[in-house]
Amino acid sequence: DNLRMGIQYDYFSVDTDKRSKNDIYYKTLTHEIDSISRNKEWVFDDDYYHTLNYYSLLKLDDKGKQIRFDFDLFSNRVKYHSENEVVNYLSNGDISDYTPDIPSDNLNRKNTDYNLRLDMEHPTDWIELNYGLGFSFLDIKNKIDYLNKNHETELISDLFTYKENKQAAYISGNNSFGEKWNAQVGLRAESSQVKTLSESTKERHSTNHTSLFPTLYISYNPGEKHNWNLNYGRRINRPNFMFLNPFKTQESPYAYTQGNPLLKASYSNNLELNYLYD
Repeated sequence: DNLRMGIQYDYFSVDTDKRSKNDIYYKTLTHEIDSISRNKEWVFDDDYYHTLNYYSLLKLDDKGKQIRFDFDLFSNRVKYHSENEVVNYLSNGDISDYTPDIPSDNLNRKNTDYNLRLDMEHPTDWIELNYGLGFSFLDIKNKIDYLNKNHETELISDLFTYKENKQAAYISGNNSFGEKWNAQVGLRAESSQVKTLSESTKERHSTNHTSLFPTLYISYNPGEKHNWNLNYGRRINRPNFMFLNPFKTQESPYAYTQGNPLLKASYSNNLELNYLYD
């Protein structure tokens, strides 16, 4: 009667074949056509996702005290192949001498993310407490290869590894003051360790940081038709792992992307005042 357990598994796959044609017109300052670039692109994408959750919930007494344990696993694989055929034309329709030979690229990415959580619901006579711990382990391997037009020669390749470990602890309390006021306050402490490695550039970086994230919620309900609430919270926004990869990824004949491994997380303080009528 006091112990409940559950498990859920999901699998999802995507297999796509995309083809596109793009015409880029280059014009002079007098808006006359200087040249035209026509690009044909073939993209083959093969992805799959696995998610697994196990939980157990243990009731400790009849007053609402209970503890919950969660284990989550997320696994994702992406296989991506892209080919480009580019022809540049002069304004008179002749093929330009400058017609770049764009290599094809193969991408193979594997993500594995483990999460452990322990949450405690602890009501008392004057406040409802919630507190717990969380641990996360993320491992991403991103392999990209550029091949010549006939797929015979590997021109350049890169293996980018991203590892992120996080540990967190939180506590929050909720209480009502009469029939009109309700307040909740919380604090979360989080520590993370990030390691990146690019084999092509031989760049290895590590960053560690610990931060506090307070939250506050106050609600005032003077009557049936009026409700006020005030919210405050501090949040973190981490850069996507590809933003940290220093390897140059050719997006098109005229554009490439390159990450900065020294990017840091950004923080925001959010304050909201809401009024609800009727």
